[in-house]
Amino acid sequence: MFAVGHVAYGYILAKATGKAVKTDIHIPLVLALSIAPDLDLLIRGLTHRGISHSVILALLFSTPFLLKYRAKALPYLVATVQHSLLGDYLTGGAHLLSPLTTRTIGLDLSIYGQENLILECTGFILLMLVLIHSRDYSRLLKPNIENLLLIIPAVATLTPFYTSRRYVPVPVILLIPSLGLLILYALSILSLPAHAIKQLVHKAPKPRLDHPSSGGHQLSP
Repeated sequence: MFAVGHVAYGYILAKATGKAVKTDIHIPLVLALSIAPDLDLLIRGLTHRGISHSVILALLFSTPFLLKYRAKALPYLVATVQHSLLGDYLTGGAHLLSPLTTRTIGLDLSIYGQENLILECTGFILLMLVLIHSRDYSRLLKPNIENLLLIIPAVATLTPFYTSRRYVPVPVILLIPSLGLLILYALSILSLPAHAIKQLVHKAPKPRLDHPSSGGHQLSP
């Protein structure tokens, strides 16, 4: 899958898991984790869809959080493993059981195939519907330092637009969903400096004018 599908289903499945275990999800963290395995594209020496896509390693890294936070950590584990178990499994597979084996496990559907593109577009529509219905979009637009986590899915969404042998170009049908997500990320990230500037403006000292009653000199008529 492209970033659109990974992020969409990461959010939807994490949201559903959070509702099932009665916990509110941290949206920027969920969106970042849903695309995090693809950071291997930016790290030299790592094979794409290799060890970073391992479900075994995802479970190992999640164990301390599961022990500490129990059910509250489940939405974040779901957001992470769905990347490999859903999107990448369908479109060529990944090293799901690394480091036990480097065998690629998955179906051989094309990432440009009709099935995948329909799945990604459907995921984007569901993402927007859930964001609006749950009013999660308003939470994303509130100034919060944790919104900077959205830099991760933003970079993942932008990366395929660059010409490189490691990246595959985004199909035309996903250009609007990709642009929509990038606008959402930008508004969320920029809400922080915008809020800081607003606070500075409100705190700026206003010019003071002497009032006759304050002891200032008055001009006689």
